[in-house]
Amino acid sequence: GMDALAIHNSVFEFSKSKHVPPAQLFGEIYQDLLSKSMGPKIGRLVEILGVQRVRGALLAPPVEP
Repeated sequence: GMDALAIHNSVFEFSKSKHVPPAQLFGEIYQDLLSKSMGPKIGRLVEILGVQRVRGALLAPPVEP
């Protein structure tokens, strides 16, 4: 699997490839996963939670309030 730095770099490169400011993408990921605008380093967070779990959470349909 990927280590925390590789995960972080992948998210950063993805944001650049989609022309989304990295801070915006990271903030949206933290909001989806933690309901907060900021959090621990993204690579470490994904490493702890597990890539499959994070992928499932980010790709799941939105929940109605």
